[in-house]
Amino acid sequence: MENAFLMTPKECKSYMWSYKEDEDRLEIDLELNQQEVEKFNFLYNQEQNSLKCTISDSKYPLISGIFYGATRYAEYVQDGTKVIITIKKAEGVNWPYIMKSPIAEDGDLDFNSTFLKFLATQDEQLEVKGKALLKGGFIPAMMYYAQKALDQGNYEEAYAILEPAVYYDGYLPAILLLGEALLDKCPETASRLLQRAHKLGSAKAAQLLGNLNNPLTKYKLEKDYNLAIYYYKYAIEQRDPVSMVSLAQMIEEGLAPETGFTAEKLYEEARAIDPTIVIQKRHGIPFNLSKVGISKPLIVGGAVIAAGFLLYKGIKRFMNHK
Repeated sequence: MENAFLMTPKECKSYMWSYKEDEDRLEIDLELNQQEVEKFNFLYNQEQNSLKCTISDSKYPLISGIFYGATRYAEYVQDGTKVIITIKKAEGVNWPYIMKSPIAEDGDLDFNSTFLKFLATQDEQLEVKGKALLKGGFIPAMMYYAQKALDQGNYEEAYAILEPAVYYDGYLPAILLLGEALLDKCPETASRLLQRAHKLGSAKAAQLLGNLNNPLTKYKLEKDYNLAIYYYKYAIEQRDPVSMVSLAQMIEEGLAPETGFTAEKLYEEARAIDPTIVIQKRHGIPFNLSKVGISKPLIVGGAVIAAGFLLYKGIKRFMNHK
């Protein structure tokens, strides 16, 4: 992997292919743009058991390596700007990762195969390559190391890692990760981030913005129950059962009298979507987010205290970033 490797979040997206697997076959989805589709090259070598996919004139391969297990064939179809690759396995077993070694002339696996192998093996040598991917701007590596930083209470480091993806590309998973992590410690900043995610159409962001503005929640933010209703309604339109429960609880408390919904109807619909959801009706019972299935923020009390000073500096810069 070249030390000079560097790409913007926008450029990175073509290299972030996803895959689905069962015992008999594996399917890889590449999301490209129109120009890339027109310059797409596919080379499967059954004898070598390898696959190489490139874009003409591009410096880096999209996929390049020798498969983990033996294969019978590989083929692809195009669907608009999506390329779908199907690999038929020779043996009916699941693979821990896709590519086991590089093609000799390339000298290394492609970015995504390298990172997937690192995640599966946690190999120390691959950790070096994982850090190189982070420095180069590979978004899966950014998300992985940002999550590690958040788990350790280092919010300034997580912000620094995700800043390009959040502000310069509007990458929704990065915005949601950082926004949800800051709900307790800095709800104003979390609100700004989640509003970005909401503008990108995220029901999860709307759910969390509803929680921030809900008078029944614990968040230390100036509450606006009309905004809470607005965001919950948006999420409900996208069939979010947690928002249904939250709005039903507001209705039971008399905080949302003219929504066009009833609490019982919302509870019923939430159960229909997610039969496992736990519904704790209010009736004077203290509100608890965990009782209605809302994910707990990625914040641990002791880590917050330890990271306090660094967090203050990072969040101050974060909040001033328009």
